[in-house]
Parts: sequence; structure tokens; C-alpha cells
Amino acid sequence: MPRLGIRRNFYEPILERGARPSQYADAVTTMEDMARHVSKRVLWKHWCYYPSMYWGGLDLLSHYGFEFIALPLTIDEPAVRMGILKARFYNIASMARNAANLEGGLGVTTVTFRGGEVGNSPLLWYSYVMAGEYGWSAGPDMETFGRRFARIMYGDERAYEVLAGISDIDPMPAGEAKRSRAQALLALLAECKGKPLSEPHLDALRRTLRGYVQGP
Repeated sequence: MPRLGIRRNFYEPILERGARPSQYADAVTTMEDMARHVSKRVLWKHWCYYPSMYWGGLDLLSHYGFEFIALPLTIDEPAVRMGILKARFYNIASMARNAANLEGGLGVTTVTFRGGEVGNSPLLWYSYVMAGEYGWSAGPDMETFGRRFARIMYGDERAYEVLAGISDIDPMPAGEAKRSRAQALLALLAECKGKPLSEPHLDALRRTLRGYVQGP
């Protein structure tokens, strides 16, 4: 494979100025041959939305001696409504662990890819704390972590059951069964003690559940 023009026209002038180029790792993870021609001084940012989208990224970057940052997608209100919370739970934890344990891993940064639109979403705190927990240690199982988080942030560990339950009911077809399940989760949420700090977080869950109850 010949030397790539992008190396001469983009990377090298940056390096000559004493700066360090950084870019998303798609080019290397989808075209492995490029890894043999790119400077090791490039800092790669590897994003990955869900475990099913993993195409051999962090381990490949580590294999070729690159330094990298893992960028798993956050848990926010759109994720709640789309029923993809559990996929993101595992994705954040697994990418944080890989970034901590693989040679070349410099850390993990959770991202939204939504231009800061959800920067104040209360549900984002779950992502931040989870990435920190699993990037620092092996961490407990998902449910144990979720219950601990809910006890501290929401004031009642049963709020985790609501959070996980929303992901379960989203794939259900619209109808009475879906409304009934959403009503049951709303009732459970109403029993949670809550704290002043946790009210915005609880409201985020209530909004989604009420939408299911009202239905299309």
C-alpha cells in the first residue's frame, strides 16, 4: 500500500508544529492496512454506540501500538425512549474496562454526538459514574452497580428497577399491555423516597413512562 497523501498533507505538518493530531478511529478500525502507515503519534478516539457495532476497535489500536481514548455513547432521554438502555449499560462498562486494561488506553470519555443538546439531561450522570467505576476497577455486576447508583442519586434503589424496566417495555407493541406495564413502573417510581437533588432525574423517567401510558 503506498504512502497516503493524508499522512503528508495532514499529519506531518501538525507534527512539525509540535502539536499532536487526533481523530476518530474509523479509518483504522475499518481498513486495518492504514494502521501500518499512520504515525504512532496520532491519538485515536474510538466511538462505539452499542456492543453489536463493535468491529474490533480498541484491541486493534492496542495491537498496532497506538494510544487511544474510548468514547462510548451516553445514557440520556432519547436512549430511554428508544429502549436501548441496557445495550449502552454494557457498552459503557466494557469500553471503560478495555481502555483501562489495554496497552495504549488513556481513558474513557462518554459522548452524546448531539451537539450539547442534552448537556443538562439528568440521566447523563448514570453514564459518567458508570464510566468512572468500570474504568477504575472491574466493578460489580450491572444490577448491583445500578442499585447502588439509584440509592445514592435517586434516594431509593428501586428506581433502578424503573430504569431497567423502561428498556424492557419499549420493544412491546403499542396497546394495553404496554400501558399497563408503564403504569406499574410509574406506581413503583411514586413509592421511591427521592431527594431534592434527585427530582430532575425522577422527572426524566416520569416523562417517558407517561408517554407510554398515553400511547400513540
